[in-house]
Amino acid sequence: MGARAVAVACLYLTACAEETTETVPSGSGGGVSCPAPQRALPDGSCLSVGVPPDGCGSGFAHDGVYGCEPVLPSEPCDAGFMAIPGETECRPVMACGAGTWGDIPTEPNTQYVDDDYAGGDSDGTASKPWTTIEAAIFAAQSGAVIAVAEGVYAVSAVSPKTIRIWGVCPEKTEFSGASFDDAIITLLAGADGSEIHGVSFRGQGVGIGVAGASDVQIDRVWVHNLSTTGIGAIYQDTASSVHVVDSLIEHVGSFGVLVRGSALTFERSIVRSVAPSLSGSYGRGFNIYDCTPQEGCTPTTRGSLDIRSSVVEDTAELGIHIAGSDLTMTATLVRRTAPELSTQTGGRNVNIEMSCEPLGCAREFQSTANVQGSVIEQGSEVGLAIAGSFVTVNDTVVRTTAPEAATQRKGWGIGSQFPCTPAECFPDMATSLEVRRSYIADSHDAALLSLGSDLLLEGTVLARTLPNAQTGENGRGLNIQRCSRPNDCNAVLDRTVTVGDVLIEQSSAIGVFIADSQASVARTIVDTTAAQASDGLFGDGIIVARLFESPTTLTLENSIVSRSARAGMMLHQANASLAQVRIQCALLDFALEGGSSMSDAGDNLCGCPNPGTPCHATSAGLTPPEPLDTDM
Repeated sequence: MGARAVAVACLYLTACAEETTETVPSGSGGGVSCPAPQRALPDGSCLSVGVPPDGCGSGFAHDGVYGCEPVLPSEPCDAGFMAIPGETECRPVMACGAGTWGDIPTEPNTQYVDDDYAGGDSDGTASKPWTTIEAAIFAAQSGAVIAVAEGVYAVSAVSPKTIRIWGVCPEKTEFSGASFDDAIITLLAGADGSEIHGVSFRGQGVGIGVAGASDVQIDRVWVHNLSTTGIGAIYQDTASSVHVVDSLIEHVGSFGVLVRGSALTFERSIVRSVAPSLSGSYGRGFNIYDCTPQEGCTPTTRGSLDIRSSVVEDTAELGIHIAGSDLTMTATLVRRTAPELSTQTGGRNVNIEMSCEPLGCAREFQSTANVQGSVIEQGSEVGLAIAGSFVTVNDTVVRTTAPEAATQRKGWGIGSQFPCTPAECFPDMATSLEVRRSYIADSHDAALLSLGSDLLLEGTVLARTLPNAQTGENGRGLNIQRCSRPNDCNAVLDRTVTVGDVLIEQSSAIGVFIADSQASVARTIVDTTAAQASDGLFGDGIIVARLFESPTTLTLENSIVSRSARAGMMLHQANASLAQVRIQCALLDFALEGGSSMSDAGDNLCGCPNPGTPCHATSAGLTPPEPLDTDM
């Protein structure tokens, strides 16, 4: 590199050391033409990344490039109407049948309810129906159908036996609650196999509570305008299990769905417009957590959520929250999670963490999640947040994550971090994230942050990462750190970081940042890394740096780093091995700082506009950036 180039490089520095260079030998190279949006790699193969055309979940359509779009009506649905992914018209929750009893199935022991009956001699028959739900539940044999005609029924019912409630339709059959502390209907242990169909719930308190009943089915119900929780399923003497299908929960307070130490399946249904509590906190779509012995569960019992072909939107603080529990999420849209009202913090679309209280952090309290064919968008702070958990993400879009409202910090697409401090952690504690064939775009500060986590990143795009909105710094595509502070490093065991078949483009400051870690990167393109917005520093495609006391190495193969504002790659007290690497149109090919070393495994070329000449490694006194502030 000539003196003029080094002089230009010094414009980015407060001081510039004397140039020292060495030639990195290169081998032969070649090019290939790949169909858009694929990119050519040095070995002549084509890089295909993002969600494949056939990878979108049911009800989502491929955008023709890297991601998927939900197929939904162009305008929001009115109250009481819904559309799940794949539907382009809003519809009522359930069609209303004709006549007094509509399409309700009838059986010899059916108990009938009609609040318009004024005969005064109710016996539960169709001609002399009960006028209250409580009377019908009391009279019904276990497992009997309770047929409910059109009307508004004041209900505060508890059932210890199996009941099968059928309304004409939610539009016409309403259960109203007046108690702030109780559910409108509560199903206890002994009510296994209960069913609720075609009814709406509104008023005070909780809509439907399940406390120890299993195999409960909630079908085509409309839960709305409630002060606290839409549906709750809790461990009470035993775990509950509930299947919600084709239903709508909207305009409730605190929690759309709350699960403690129990299992919930949520299918072809919607949670939307969850308002904060009276104190201004929460507003969560789903709150799923474990149940400890201190809460009456022996042993600790995990919660679980299996959510399919559903929508979670317009919630506050957290769209879906999983703690010490298990999540399976398929073909689901989670969007527009606002910050907590009282503090203007949070706004995470999906939050997955271990549960550390009251027994401390232990392996059995770690969460698991499998996210498949979904779209997570328009949240704030972190789109998908992971702490102390084991998470797999496939064929999924995470995009448009705004900074946290109160601080204007973060705005990460995905953040995965080690869960606890050295004093709290057990030796085998871990966090693991696997992301395949996905698209993470329009984040702030970092598109994907991995802190003290095992990371497998394959077939994925990290695009258009904007700077930190508060400071104008960063905007890193992929950020890998072992820790944020020296004391935290003591708690983190060595982790495995493997990156392959990845495109990282249009980052600010740094395309890939690897600190205090050992990483293997192959078949990856880092394209168009701009200088840092706040001060014009950096603009490096890849930075590998030892910041604390951990050995730091990178193995890079069959990859391209193109259009970096400063260095294609910068090493600081780190080691790298390169094979079949192309550095295209960078101010500096390689910057080796602080005693770094680079091993040439052959066929490494640099140049602009087309790499075809030997690369130069330069020591110019460059210093690494600070690690990201990663408190989650």
